[in-house]
Amino acid sequence: MPESLTSICVDADPITVSPFSFYAIPSAHKTLEQDENGDHKYIGLIIQVGDRTIYHSGDAISYEGMVETLKRWKIDIAILPINGRDPLAL
Repeated sequence: MPESLTSICVDADPITVSPFSFYAIPSAHKTLEQDENGDHKYIGLIIQVGDRTIYHSGDAISYEGMVETLKRWKIDIAILPINGRDPLAL
């Protein structure tokens, strides 16, 4: 892995690049998926800067437990995908 890249995992300590702190949370593209090491294949990011919190869901759909996970933070801005799937077809 190039030295300029830093990996981030769900449930790991945040990565801080002052003044930003990045937390990985699970994301579900179609479903929640994990690799052979138990790491989530898809993640969203919680980004904290000063007293503001930004949530970027990644290319995700809602999943059971998502709301409870997000309740850990007071989210000021949410960046969400516009998904072409019919939510009733899931």
